[in-house]
Amino acid sequence: AQAILAQERLCQDRESVARLTRSWCTRPAHTRGKMSGWSTGLFEVTAEPGGIVLFLKSWFCPCLIMGELNTKAEACPGGCAGGGLIGWCCGPCFMAVTAPKINSSETQPMAFLYSCIPCTGPCYLSQVHRHAFK
Repeated sequence: AQAILAQERLCQDRESVARLTRSWCTRPAHTRGKMSGWSTGLFEVTAEPGGIVLFLKSWFCPCLIMGELNTKAEACPGGCAGGGLIGWCCGPCFMAVTAPKINSSETQPMAFLYSCIPCTGPCYLSQVHRHAFK
């Protein structure tokens, strides 16, 4: 009986992957990197508002971007300076609180995760900022 259940689960998993692949491939190319609820995709680093300058600031001085986000989301006390300081101390924690306030469809664990990964952190910070100031 357990072998049959395991086989059924495997078939369901394969069907889920096939459905996901079909939906991904049939979506227009410009929407494939876009996460639900965001105005731009995660890797659209030259998108407006902000463009490439925003992305570069996200890489080299993320505390400035987090300060600006805090003025919009009011995630922590202290306005721009408070957001920049708390973001500098623990950026992923700050983003886990701030991103869901900017986009209600975002979850705290996903915001934390995207902020922790080095190759997505600056992209995610830019994405949240673009959505907040669109």
